[in-house]
Amino acid sequence: MMKKLLFFFPILFFVHFCTAQNVGIGTATPNANAALDISNGSKGLLIPRMDSVSRKAIPNTNGLMVYDTTTKCFWYNDGARWVNMPPKGNATGDVLYWNGAAWAVLPAGTGGQFLSLTPGTLVPAWSTLNGGNISTQNVSNIAPSSAESGGNIISDGGAAITARGVVWSTSPNPTIALSTKTNDGSGVGSFTSNLTGLATGTTYYVRAYATNINGTSYGNQVSFVTNVDFTIGQTYRGGKIFYIDGTGQHGLIVSPEDLSTGIMWDQLFAVSTGATGVAIGEGQVNTFIITATLGNDRSYAASLCSIFYNGGGYGDWFLPSFYELNQLFLKRNAIGITEGIYWSSSEIDQDDAWAVDFSQSGPNQAAFSKWSSWRVRAVRKF
Repeated sequence: MMKKLLFFFPILFFVHFCTAQNVGIGTATPNANAALDISNGSKGLLIPRMDSVSRKAIPNTNGLMVYDTTTKCFWYNDGARWVNMPPKGNATGDVLYWNGAAWAVLPAGTGGQFLSLTPGTLVPAWSTLNGGNISTQNVSNIAPSSAESGGNIISDGGAAITARGVVWSTSPNPTIALSTKTNDGSGVGSFTSNLTGLATGTTYYVRAYATNINGTSYGNQVSFVTNVDFTIGQTYRGGKIFYIDGTGQHGLIVSPEDLSTGIMWDQLFAVSTGATGVAIGEGQVNTFIITATLGNDRSYAASLCSIFYNGGGYGDWFLPSFYELNQLFLKRNAIGITEGIYWSSSEIDQDDAWAVDFSQSGPNQAAFSKWSSWRVRAVRKF
């Protein structure tokens, strides 16, 4: 009986010590702020180890910690899910990021690269370009089935740009995985892109892109709505529309200002050019014939239009034929022309050519001497 009592008292003392004070292993003076203080200069703490399948089978328990032998890192449970402790990198420059479920490492990139987010997933990736090096031009010349945009690449980041253009879609953030894109050459600098095959009255999203050996980067996103139809007086591709043909998709545009308020039709005397076409569609041919005959100087009407004018960046302007000019007269209020006599490209003979007086209530066309000084407006087709 005495031996049993002697054995019981040490156990009772130990339990009292554990419940009344901190527990120390390898130390007689455990830290006052620690429930358990382990001290050992040659050994560590080995917590439960298991594979990912076993870990995931444990019910959520806030504060639980294990070592996962599959992922080779520690995991703790926050009461709702398992969270891995950040893994170590493998090289200088490795980037740690959250992939939506766990911490992951993006291996270090190379010198000159920029960190960008992949559209849709937002997973970081290395790229030679970044959004600050490429911009998207605002959309212009919007038509029922086409429009113009483009971009500007400021820097290639150290690797040559091999492809550039714009990509568009009816959904935001389009990528070059789509077929609706342009390829507008290579290298840095600005470029213009033609968007075609669009649906009328539809909202589109556009981004410029640039590709090099390290991947593809995109500029800012812009959006626009295609027109339902062309209209007279609409600003489009360098001027204003004044004539629309039967298809509703093509017609004629006039320059926004006079190219001259007084210039001769012909600077030579008694020369017949053969530019006698008067119909709609013949002004461009007339102009070509006139300039081929009279030469390349600024002293006559046709050369101002086709040689020395590139309004809107277009080089296909011409002097309108007689009936093209009559169409412009009929739409003069929508265009904003209220007075003046304007030359046509339609020649009558070696001395005279057709012109139209816009100051009258009705078309006041007349034959005038080629050496008269009248106004000039350039037109182009679309």
